[in-house]
Amino acid sequence: MVKKKDIYRCAVCRNNFRSQDVVHGALIRRAVADFICQDHPDWSNESFICQADLSKYRSRYVHSLLESEKGELSTLENEVWESLK
Repeated sequence: MVKKKDIYRCAVCRNNFRSQDVVHGALIRRAVADFICQDHPDWSNESFICQADLSKYRSRYVHSLLESEKGELSTLENEVWESLK
């Protein structure tokens, strides 16, 4: 049985999740948290995010790093990025 206190709301999608399905904001790298803040200004280190949304923001972060390194992505890099999604 899931206790009420074991339910957390994702600050991104606003859905409720069990504790094992969310990550506390303090555990997220600052660079990824900055991406989240761009879309969700109310995000803080005290917020929670579900695994699916965190994966999306991590993917966007990696994509931005690749683009900043080369200016544009090669076909192989695009395939890698797509597989991360």
